[in-house]
Amino acid sequence: MNTVFISFKSELTKLKRSRVFWITTIIFIILPMMTGFLVYLSKHPEIASKLGMMGTKAQILKTNDWQGYFNLVHQSCSSLGLIGFGFIAAWVFGREYTDRTIREMLVLPIPRASYVYAKLLLVALWSLMLVSIMYLVFIVIGMNLGLEGWNNHAFIDFNTRYFVAALLTVLLSTPIVFISSVTRGFFAPIGFVFLTMMLAQFAGVAGVGPYFPWSVPGLYAMNQAAEGMQITAASFVIVGIFSVIGLMGTLWYWRKADQH
Repeated sequence: MNTVFISFKSELTKLKRSRVFWITTIIFIILPMMTGFLVYLSKHPEIASKLGMMGTKAQILKTNDWQGYFNLVHQSCSSLGLIGFGFIAAWVFGREYTDRTIREMLVLPIPRASYVYAKLLLVALWSLMLVSIMYLVFIVIGMNLGLEGWNNHAFIDFNTRYFVAALLTVLLSTPIVFISSVTRGFFAPIGFVFLTMMLAQFAGVAGVGPYFPWSVPGLYAMNQAAEGMQITAASFVIVGIFSVIGLMGTLWYWRKADQH
């Protein structure tokens, strides 16, 4: 455990010296601001009509109450979460190869597993921090939009679904870090992220979304009740299985890293 802590401190030092942290933070702040602006335009059609395509999209939303706003938040977070967390996971593991620091790491008297656990801890905490920041921005903006239909029960349900969906998305980072480790870079895991996004959309259309792991977080957050879209216990088990497979694959690869 001590070696994990030492490795984690090293990862934090790398993160502090990088601009990636601030770039991701800005992105996760801008998205709720853009979402809030669209909702504002939907409440003021006289302004939206003067803004062309953006105004047209805002008028289509017609999100003037809290429940509609919560649904819009879930839609925004589902897409950004898959891309954002995937990018973070790919960067944390892939940068060792692009910066050519992997060889120095492997010769240090630290168990390989400690590196993996420290990096995964950084990915999880970084992702959950961004989710929390985005959540606060969304709530502050919502309170200033003058939305109608506030409901305490709906708010509690929104919080539960928001953070559980975020946790499920974080769990699905392990297959990405495995691919990043095996391919020794960023491009393959980022391509994998976009592939899973497309497959998640297809799985939803095909009615098998609850059984495709990358569809589960979004479906859970949106609480889809349509036929073939109900989240079951099996959905969570499938996410857990893929998460464990990604973790075990990454641990195996890092133990054999100097042989590749």
